[in-house]
Amino acid sequence: MLLTSCNSTKIKYVEKPFVPEVDFPSFPVLTEAERNEDGSVNVKEEWLVRLAEYRIRIEETEKNYKDLKALYEK
Repeated sequence: MLLTSCNSTKIKYVEKPFVPEVDFPSFPVLTEAERNEDGSVNVKEEWLVRLAEYRIRIEETEKNYKDLKALYEK
């Protein structure tokens, strides 16, 4: 008698959901700023560069997340 025909030998495979790690960059802290009388603010160039890098990293993180989401939704 074949065991493969026995209903008790079936094993159900349950896929465990996987949540990928998402690295959120920290926002650059503005330590030194000078407020002018006209409402404008003077900041160091280094802070502006860090702010631009932050934007690039956030956009990259969002793209990577959307790519992973699309992969797991298939």
